[in-house]
Amino acid sequence: MRDDTSRRRRARASEPVPTEASHGNADSPQPLDFDAAYRKHAAFVWRVGRAMGVSTLHIDDVVHDVFLVVMRRLSDYDAKQSMRAWLAGITRRVVSHLRRKQSREDRRLRALPDPIPPCGPERSMELLDCERLMEQFLRGLDDEKRAAFVLMELEGLTAREVAEACASNPRTIYSRVRAARTRFEAFAAEVSQS
Repeated sequence: MRDDTSRRRRARASEPVPTEASHGNADSPQPLDFDAAYRKHAAFVWRVGRAMGVSTLHIDDVVHDVFLVVMRRLSDYDAKQSMRAWLAGITRRVVSHLRRKQSREDRRLRALPDPIPPCGPERSMELLDCERLMEQFLRGLDDEKRAAFVLMELEGLTAREVAEACASNPRTIYSRVRAARTRFEAFAAEVSQS
């Protein structure tokens, strides 16, 4: 991804960008390519982003996003304006966008239920045994019964939804699930006896 960005920077390098030395002197703008602007001002953008409270985890992304905006809006830059002021304004907007994005992500995470606490080793072994037994039972069913049983009994879909997913009709699904339940009860009785 950074290689693509470098290529795009080089492709846009031919566009004129005023230098800091030409600020306030509109009669003699000296072209500055994107690479030179990046080299000269990346550290400034990094410092401004950090001063605005961006964590070290996200600061490189902020600098990257700022210079993506600069690349897109290079032709909008007014040589009468300070390049650093222009970059600071873009940085402020990028940081604001990052904060809104993080706030939305935090709200989504808070809306999730609490994770299930990890279980002890004995419980883990019990769950593994149950999983192996269920896989063994499901391998003993034909494909149609397995699909109907899994979707209806384990995943909680309705017969109509299972019929739609399996390109069948609900009565056939009920019949397959009933047959699979009967086999499951026999399998469970056999396992409990052993």
